[in-house]
Amino acid sequence: MDVLKRLNDKSLFLLSLLMTVIASYLSKGFLHPDEQYYAIDFAAYKVGLLDNLTTWEYQTKLRPWLLPAIYVPFLSLFKALSFTPFTMAWLLRLLSGIVSWWALVRFNKKLKDFFPGSISYNIFVFFTHFSFFCFFMQVRANSENWSTAFILLAVSLLIRKAPYLSDYIIGGLFMGLAFSIRHQSGLICLGFGLWLLIVKQVGLRKWFGTFVPSILFGVGIGVLVDSWGYGELTFTPYNYVYQNLILDKISQFGTSPFYSYVLWTLKDLTPLWFFVMFIGFWRIVIFENTKENSWVIWSVVPFVLVHLFIGHKELRFLYPIAPFLLYGGAHFFHERKVTLEPFRRYFYKATVFVNFFLLLFVFFKPAYTPIGLYQYLYENYPADTTVKVFLNENGRHANLEMPFYKRSNLSLIPETGMVKEGLYLTTRYKELDHFTGSRCERLYSTYPSWLFKFNFTNWLSRSSIWILTKCQ
Repeated sequence: MDVLKRLNDKSLFLLSLLMTVIASYLSKGFLHPDEQYYAIDFAAYKVGLLDNLTTWEYQTKLRPWLLPAIYVPFLSLFKALSFTPFTMAWLLRLLSGIVSWWALVRFNKKLKDFFPGSISYNIFVFFTHFSFFCFFMQVRANSENWSTAFILLAVSLLIRKAPYLSDYIIGGLFMGLAFSIRHQSGLICLGFGLWLLIVKQVGLRKWFGTFVPSILFGVGIGVLVDSWGYGELTFTPYNYVYQNLILDKISQFGTSPFYSYVLWTLKDLTPLWFFVMFIGFWRIVIFENTKENSWVIWSVVPFVLVHLFIGHKELRFLYPIAPFLLYGGAHFFHERKVTLEPFRRYFYKATVFVNFFLLLFVFFKPAYTPIGLYQYLYENYPADTTVKVFLNENGRHANLEMPFYKRSNLSLIPETGMVKEGLYLTTRYKELDHFTGSRCERLYSTYPSWLFKFNFTNWLSRSSIWILTKCQ
């Protein structure tokens, strides 16, 4: 905390911006393939970088087009400049990171008056800009990141004590756009909008006369863009609900019990950050449920409840509420009760220490491990190239499923006999036994060679290792 006493929010914001620019380049790839398939690939298809889209979501018209539409002019420029797909993806991550950074800055500044002192406010800035999971998501070109950014921009306008009429108009538009980018975020917008009407009592005239029409205008923009994307008039929110909830296609991707989000938060975000968000939320519910802070409850509860009862769950789905929970968590550190002060101080230091090492993973470990192999093949084999792969016990083999990063003249064929001359792709440690005693050279590996010497507990056999080998 001593460091935060000497820093102001401007210094923290500038440091966050610098880290965002660097991480957008180093944190290659994506958190989930949806980011590639339904954001970048959709836009790439529109500008002619991909020949076709074959996913079932495209055929059923359930994915929104607003985020791809934002990317289209940028990809058109990148295509004209003959950038590689890896440079294109980096620049889209940079764009996403800057938009998200700016939204967080506005969110932080508008909530500054809700903190009793500079230390707790700076802790809030640290939590939202430098927690490893928020920072990781900040440089992702996915719909979760962009919809969260628009929600934060809306909240930063409407949370002030006396919003202007233009704030209701622009804030409502931002919420409508957030919904049009990722439909699930509409639950947050609904909860926050009801808080404006019922708790803040903005008045029916402002609510129905400016706020709601602005939201509908943002939704209307989404409908127009979706219809442009699919080539016919369509309403993707209905298609999404019909396909995923009524037909229950979403359950085909796996289901999890309602308490999974708690377990995943403890596992993936560490117990320290789980405690920060958990205690932060319940402090607002129990101790600080004031008119000024109750917007957190109204925004978070409906969003979480609906996600608890949907069978298919992923932790990334809850990212839009992370800044709200961290706002509550930051309030924990401004109390001055002697019985809790040592605990808070050491807990905060432990959180910062652990978070620092996890940030290193964000910077130096690709978000999508195989992306390095894609880049190696793209840069070193521009001509017609055939790569051989081994079949597993089920008769299947590794595949390069990201056409955006592949040259069209690259093909994979299964190897059915002994190792011969040519290029080989392996993804499992035991497949390296095929090259014992042969004249082969390892060209690329997701793990450095020295790490193979430390195969304690045979952990390599449980890892996905993408290796390209050349045999003569």
